[in-house]
Amino acid sequence: MSGQAVRTELFPEGDTKRRILDAAEVLFVAHGADDMSLRAVTSSAGLNIAAVNYHFGNKDNLIESLLARRLDPLNDERARMLAECERRWPDRQLTVDHVLAAMFVPALRLAGAGGEETLRGAQFFGRAYSDPSPIVTAFVKHRYEAVTVRFLEAFARTLPHLPRADLRLRLAVVLKSVAGLIAGPEMPDLLAAFVRNGMGPEQSERRFLGSLGSLMSGALRAPLRADNTAFNEIFALPEASPAEARSESNREGSP
Repeated sequence: MSGQAVRTELFPEGDTKRRILDAAEVLFVAHGADDMSLRAVTSSAGLNIAAVNYHFGNKDNLIESLLARRLDPLNDERARMLAECERRWPDRQLTVDHVLAAMFVPALRLAGAGGEETLRGAQFFGRAYSDPSPIVTAFVKHRYEAVTVRFLEAFARTLPHLPRADLRLRLAVVLKSVAGLIAGPEMPDLLAAFVRNGMGPEQSERRFLGSLGSLMSGALRAPLRADNTAFNEIFALPEASPAEARSESNREGSP
């Protein structure tokens, strides 16, 4: 009897797939898609490579299944909450803050039941939206394109003074920065600082998200300054020759 047959008899099919996905999720959050090896996944799950090949076929399929398991419910809830916000605050009553909340509150609710579980879930969402791996970016872009377009249109309605190119730039900077922050190693300490202020886990998570929301809202609402005087003044300065640049650099580095 082959090793694969032994393993799949020891664990029911659904349990085996769940164990593989659970192990892959931890490694994905810690290392990203490109550095997540199948050998590390199977070692963590207590299975063998044959089990991954049987249930998923290859690493790309495993990553897509991993993303879909958490991101499908997230984007369904985001779309539902945005629709509810648009019903409750029609026309010009809908604000940037409503749209941001419709995007991020579902992530907090679906991340976990509080504390460490919520942190792990939030870091998964952060990694999924900041990981540069082509398989991740392509999956997120194409599978959730309809939801992305809906939110882009909602932001455009709440910020009618912004040209579409400026809006897309601001959203890319804000959302990628926040996703990278949440997925990063400093996230536990940042969140713990709110707990140390005397808040319980649930209150601290809401306060943390509220602070992030204020920062994002401020960045999106910032006045449009396409003609930035300081930048134009710097552009007008004469360019130095390579020799002059090296000389200046050496002078700055002298004690």
